Amino acid sequence: MRQQRLDDTLPHDDKHASQIAFWQGHRRGLTFLIFLALAGIGLLIRGAHRQRVPQKTQMQRLPREEAHAASPTNASLMQTKEMPSPLRDIVMNMAPSQHQSLESSITANRNSGNAILLALKRFLRIEDPIPVKAQGISLYAFWDSRHPLIRPSMEVTEDIGARMRTIGLWTVIHFVWLGTPVVTAAEAGNIIAALCHRLDELYPAAPPAYLIFHIEKLSAPKPRSPLSFMKKVKADIENAITDAKEVFVDDTQRLCDLGPGQLTNGWLPNRFRHYDPETQQRGWLMISPRRALLIDVSREQLLLLANLLQPYDTDANHGPGILSERYRELLMLVMQWNSNQDSFQAVNQLKSLVESGTKAIDGQVLLNFAVAGIAILIAFLLVPGQTYSAQLIASAGCLAVASLWFWLYARSGRVVFQLIGWISVLAIIPCFLVWSQIVSLFEGILKFFSHL
Repeated sequence: MRQQRLDDTLPHDDKHASQIAFWQGHRRGLTFLIFLALAGIGLLIRGAHRQRVPQKTQMQRLPREEAHAASPTNASLMQTKEMPSPLRDIVMNMAPSQHQSLESSITANRNSGNAILLALKRFLRIEDPIPVKAQGISLYAFWDSRHPLIRPSMEVTEDIGARMRTIGLWTVIHFVWLGTPVVTAAEAGNIIAALCHRLDELYPAAPPAYLIFHIEKLSAPKPRSPLSFMKKVKADIENAITDAKEVFVDDTQRLCDLGPGQLTNGWLPNRFRHYDPETQQRGWLMISPRRALLIDVSREQLLLLANLLQPYDTDANHGPGILSERYRELLMLVMQWNSNQDSFQAVNQLKSLVESGTKAIDGQVLLNFAVAGIAILIAFLLVPGQTYSAQLIASAGCLAVASLWFWLYARSGRVVFQLIGWISVLAIIPCFLVWSQIVSLFEGILKFFSHL
């Protein structure tokens, strides 16, 4: 009877032992799944935060604009043209410092929130707000070529170079910043003030007829989000970057005396979103009777604007700038030119549509070849007495992975997916040639992880 009890307990013990062995054998896999789940939760938190970025950017812009409108610096900028050169330099140098202090106060107020939320942001490497960097800052001063002008010195002074050139009927002095190539918003304001100061030093008695400020490129890091493949999240990210650049443009526009309330010869500055066919993106164009500002557009667009300006639209007896009665015609030309650039945008969009369609067709063809290869390998596996079943299974797995990458290439059109797909297809070759070495290497890796 005792033997019968032992026999009854044996199946239960075997079942319990098999469960323990199962959990011990899959311990590494379960640990990996737990870490994967935790990482997915963290990525979802980051994605939810990134969806709130555009709203936070809009909320931050309103107090900044009110502070700019209420500050005495903006009121004094209205009168900088009537000030002497030393006073104007002081005012221009004050604006970036106040702008920097305003940014620091906003950052301090934002960072005074919940410590746990800040620690979570720091752990997940969430960057808020989006920083904007400027590149290629320069100033073009225009004089009538019918009057002689002293050639500037070619020596670089305080990281500012100057050279003379001819554009149409204009004699142009190009002041270019040769210091740090990529600068922040506050540094860009200081550079613009330094360029104006250098112009006043070289030509104090002969003011230019027209000025064009140029910032060739604005860059902002794209926030990383695990949900960036979704159209809404992608659109929110793009809107957040555009809003951050708009803040930079607003501040630079005021520093260049092109603010919303800057009245010149009875005209307010006009602002346009300008499409650049060279970079295939939209920048900013601000123009007034005395100066203009181009941001995030190439130098070719600046030359086109310079060719629209004509010296006979100015009069030295009335001071620098386009005459009020001639500025209306110039503004109409600029508006027509800006609207014509939109047609280039439509053409480029059509080109990109055709290219994406071609890539989608190519991806579908490659996907069909991969699926056909899998079917052929499965047919070989069904042959009786097959001795290369392991190699054929591994090859089918490589083709399955390649078909996945080809599908991604057909969906997105990114060439890197096509390259990874071809690498997966070429992985079939070592499966047949060096299969024994691959098996031994795989077993060595498993033994190494089993000892951990």
